[in-house]
Amino acid sequence: MKITWLPLAALALSQVAFAKPIPDKLAQDAYIYGYSIDEAYKFFYETAVETDTPLNRFQNIRHIADDSYAAHVTINNDTLHLMGWLGVGLGAQ
Repeated sequence: MKITWLPLAALALSQVAFAKPIPDKLAQDAYIYGYSIDEAYKFFYETAVETDTPLNRFQNIRHIADDSYAAHVTINNDTLHLMGWLGVGLGAQ
């Protein structure tokens, strides 16, 4: 078994060593489009997953944000907000 894995490992390493570099435009596009998705998922995780908030239910945020509030950027701090995450995928309940 060890003898058959050695040539496969050498082949895999050779493919990595001779791989073409990623073009700058592709790397830039990956950053631009991937960064926003990553930030949106981080916000979803902090506000819904960590707090066990159910999907498809709105919540009234009943306190006004002050200068210590840092969960997300707000336009103003004198407005009460409504928040909710909607599952719009197939089979979402």
